[in-house]
Amino acid sequence: MFDQNLALTAGAPAGQTTMLALDIYNTYYNRIGFAGIGQAKSVLFTMIVFLLVMIQLQIWEKEKGRNYAVF
Repeated sequence: MFDQNLALTAGAPAGQTTMLALDIYNTYYNRIGFAGIGQAKSVLFTMIVFLLVMIQLQIWEKEKGRNYAVF
């Protein structure tokens, strides 16, 4: 949820409603000298999402009775 978070509150008040995607955006674009940290956050976020998708696919295939090796 990036667009709704940015459009409705932009993280206000005091960053209370900031979600991860908006935090990555703010780190990369709004803090001078922190572009590398924003990139690192986005890579880690992508890796976490990829890992969760692989686990979900593994569980889904086992429930369907197929046993494809995802990992």
